[in-house]
Amino acid sequence: NTDSLTGGILYYDCQMHTPERLTLAFIQSAHKNFADVYNYVKVDDLIIENDKVVGATATDLLTNTNFRINSKFTLNASGPWINKILGDSNKLGIVNKKQFSKGIHLVTESITNNNAIALATKHKQAKSLLSRGGRHFFIAPWKNKSLIGTTNVNFNGNPDNAMVTRKDIEEFLEEIKDSYKPASNITLKDIDYFYGGLYIDDSNIKINQGYQGHRNDQIFDHKLDTNLDGLISVIGVKYTTSPQLAEKVIDKISSRLGKGNNKFDFENHSLHGGDIPNYNHYVNEAISKYCNLVDAEIIKNLILLYGSKYEDALKLGLKNKLLLEKIDEDLPYIKAQIIYSIKNEMAVKLTDIFLRRIGLGTLKKPGDKEILSIVELMAKELNWDNNKIESEISELKSVYTIS
Repeated sequence: NTDSLTGGILYYDCQMHTPERLTLAFIQSAHKNFADVYNYVKVDDLIIENDKVVGATATDLLTNTNFRINSKFTLNASGPWINKILGDSNKLGIVNKKQFSKGIHLVTESITNNNAIALATKHKQAKSLLSRGGRHFFIAPWKNKSLIGTTNVNFNGNPDNAMVTRKDIEEFLEEIKDSYKPASNITLKDIDYFYGGLYIDDSNIKINQGYQGHRNDQIFDHKLDTNLDGLISVIGVKYTTSPQLAEKVIDKISSRLGKGNNKFDFENHSLHGGDIPNYNHYVNEAISKYCNLVDAEIIKNLILLYGSKYEDALKLGLKNKLLLEKIDEDLPYIKAQIIYSIKNEMAVKLTDIFLRRIGLGTLKKPGDKEILSIVELMAKELNWDNNKIESEISELKSVYTIS
């Protein structure tokens, strides 16, 4: 109905297929450049000796063992855990805790015919740090679904706890229904997946300037603030600016370590799996090469997830044809990806596979058939007993519980 329509704006944007795998690609690239990588390890405390941070104490969460990590220089890039890592100590150079806002996203069946829509909410931001007016949210097409977000709610809790509550979802659904009439019948039952995240809020942004949250990356050199050497803390705001932020931080640390000329040229280096000069040509060649082995949609999905490393996953199926079977008949994911994730990507939990490696669980709540299909492979590879299997399944199902 265009009777009351007064205008519109058409613009173009880019979209990440799987943000979790882009994060993983950064880690894999660092590992390729001689970084030691740990998974399921929690930093307990920073080690300070003679007014210098010389490392950290940590706990392996899988074995519950404690150990020490020594360092010449420590970079604290703990994101929403920055307050927890630094604590309240003035000697660490951040006297005031950082204020975060929570944003949630919902995944539903497509409600926009695969079009992207930006909508102004009619609701006041009663729980935000500062109501700026004019807040908007997006409904974007994503993997044949609708991805809807985000909200802006003042957050003072523990980032380790459940991020999204039933109340969060219900309030956001009301905003969506009031702003977009084709979604007026949407309910909790229509939510296939949901997730939340934290971003730095900034009360200095003026009313009607639009974008909620802090616009700029933040670097805290603790030596400049409190003469505590050996530590820099950093908070990023966007994936799109993260390479530039990393370059600034690495240059700063290199200079402090007396390696000022040891600069890394990010612009001319691809991330792990990103060395594809012409994407469409690369995909077409891959389909031609393997079309007799698996469906074209499977090839496309493998390249979206693994880039130029897709053959490493696919070749596991050449050795064992059972691994070329689909996990879900309606989606282009194969069992070989499970084995690949375990052997090459430090996947050790069922939630790792569904949410952070292949992403199947971000599209919908997995059924028992799909869960058991993956559990069978993981149990064999990781020597799980029945108690471990039950624990892993319970943990995965809890992700989709709206409480």
